[in-house]
Parts: sequence; C-alpha cells; structure tokens
Amino acid sequence: MNNSVISDAFRIEPNGIVAALLASFTAMLGLMPVAILPLFVGTLVDALGISGEMAGVVVSVNLLGNALGVLLVSVLLGALTLRQFVVLGVSLELVVEVLSLTMDLHLPGLLTMRLFAGIGGGLVTGAAFNWMAKRTAPDRGFGLLYAYQFFLSALLLYLLPQWITECGVSAFYGLFIVTALVSLCCCFVLTPTKAIVSGELESKLELDKKAIGLTMISIALFEIAASGIWAFIERMGLEWNFAPEHIGAALSIGALAGIPGALLVVLLGARWGRSKPIFCGVAFCVIGLAGLLTGFQTFWLYTLALLIFNGAWSFTIPYVQGVQAQLDPTGRVAVIGLFVVLLAIAAGPFIFGFLIGDQGYSAAIVFACLLLSGCLVFVFGVARAQEEFVPS
Repeated sequence: MNNSVISDAFRIEPNGIVAALLASFTAMLGLMPVAILPLFVGTLVDALGISGEMAGVVVSVNLLGNALGVLLVSVLLGALTLRQFVVLGVSLELVVEVLSLTMDLHLPGLLTMRLFAGIGGGLVTGAAFNWMAKRTAPDRGFGLLYAYQFFLSALLLYLLPQWITECGVSAFYGLFIVTALVSLCCCFVLTPTKAIVSGELESKLELDKKAIGLTMISIALFEIAASGIWAFIERMGLEWNFAPEHIGAALSIGALAGIPGALLVVLLGARWGRSKPIFCGVAFCVIGLAGLLTGFQTFWLYTLALLIFNGAWSFTIPYVQGVQAQLDPTGRVAVIGLFVVLLAIAAGPFIFGFLIGDQGYSAAIVFACLLLSGCLVFVFGVARAQEEFVPS
C-alpha cells in the first residue's frame, strides 16, 4: 500500500475532538499543581514539617514558575516550534523531579526545584495552549481541556491520599513525571503553522490593544475571585460546623460539577456567540455565591452553591479565552491570557486570605461577586463586537 495512503488513513483532523483531546493531555503538565492544590499544600506540611504559610509559599513559587514558562512561550514564539517547547519543558521537568526524588531537599532547595519544575510545565502548557487557540473553534478545545482538568482533579483527590500515605511528598514528584511523559507522547498533535512560525502573519497584524487589555483585566478579575473563594471554601465549611468528611464530599461533588460545565462548551461551541454564554456563566457564579449569604447555613445549601459555582466557572472561562483567541490568530494573546490566569490564581488566595482575616467570609463573598461583575463589564462589549465573525 502507498505510504501516502497509510499516512492519510491515520492523519488526525487538527480541528477535531481527537486532536483537541491530545492537546489537552499535553497541556496538563503546567495545570497539574492547580488540580491537586489542596493535597499538595497539606502534604508539604505533614511530610516535610514546614508551616502552612511556607507550604503556601512553595506552591505559589511552583505556580509562579508555571506562569513564567507560559510567558516564555509567548516571548519566544517563532524562535522554537511548539513541539520543541514541549520537549524542552518536559526535559526540564523530568530532571527536576528525578533530582527531587533522589535528594534530601531543605527549604531553599525545595523552592528552587519547584520554580524550575513550574517553568518546565509552563513551557509545555503554553505551547499546547497556543496550538488550541489557533484552531477553528478554540472554545471547544478550551472546554475539553477544563473538562479533563476537573475530571482528573476529582480522580486524584480521591486516589492520592492512599499514595501519599505510602510515599509522602514523593507521590507528587512521581505524578509530575508520569504527566510529563504523557505530554511528551501526545505532543505530536501540535503541528506547526508555517506562516505563524516564520512570523510572516504576525508582522501583518494590527491587533486591537484596547480589546486585548479589556479581556486581560476581565479574566484576571474572574480568576482572582474564583481561586480566592475556592481556596477558603473548606474553611467556610468548618466555620459552619460541618464535619470534615461532609466537607470533603461536598468538595468532590463540586469538582465533578466542573465537568458538565466545560463539556457544555464543547457541545455548544460559539454557535450562540460568546457574550450570551459569558453573561449566563457569570450570572450563575454570582447566584451560587449569593446562596452562601442567605443566612441558612445548611450542608445542602453549601453543596448546591459549590455545584452551581464550579459548573459556571468551568463554563465561563473557555468562552473568555475564546474571545482572546479570536483577537489574535497567532495565538500569542491567548498564551499571555493563560499567563494572567496563572498569576491571578496565585494571587487570589493571598488577597482573600487577608480579607477574610479582617472582614470575614461574608465580605469575601460580596467582594468576589463584585470582581465577577467587573469581569462581565470588561469582556462583554468585546465579545459582542466580534460575534458576527465567530465560526460556529
């Protein structure tokens, strides 16, 4: 049989679901610390004997590294192919994790290792994200990525405690190694685009800087609110005198709720535009949080609020990132948007921690609702303006 016939038979459609799924598998390396965040912090405290504050610093440094890696992709886009970014990032991650497994790390060494591991993961995620942003319907790809992230988060939050009991913090290093190898195996889908790699297309573009700035502010406000609330929602459950096992069940159910929210984006795409889905998503986020302000401190209300909030969270963000992708066909703006997302995720718990300490949970929820409303104000007009050009 002719080799070209065989090649055509096994070729993956770049704009299809299989390609988007492989790109999601590739992208997960830089998002894994977010997926396992609660257990990562707790294990650093229990296994290494450091304070909760220092464990938070270690995780923040890891997230900062992820953000820096993503930023490097946006800066060096064109100097390296997307696959080369992945190979470089995976190589850095593997070296760091193997060293972490074999060395007795004290705090300075641990911080250094997590920073470089984060950079490696960010290079991989930034490359995959850039590829997804350049597809015909980027919203669907982003939705599939977040559905996968929420599914993996729920699964790992269930399985990891047993592995942690047996292996301690090494369980996380092993998890990052496996994730890096999966990214390497799946990155073949990141096919190059000649005009973008050579810089020819980018040199002809006149990007709408005002619209880009508005979407960056929008996504930052959304993720600061979402990550700030998510980081302390377990503490709120304790404040309401719920049993720890009940809070854990509610958190798991809440994480699972992100899957149908993200899959709904995959199903709908941009057939109804982006402004309407963003409006609905933000509205449901606010409704979910507002339920916590009613004064009825019941477990079912707490669980329902988590279901609504997480489902709306995973539904909204892909559309905001779709707006960013539509602003720049090179995909650079979407990658910078991911950089902003990671910085906001790192900043949210820090900001809300101080607010809750001074004003309590009710003030924090009201502040989160204001941030979410600001997100809608900044992005809605941009989404409406580009809808007539959005493919379905």
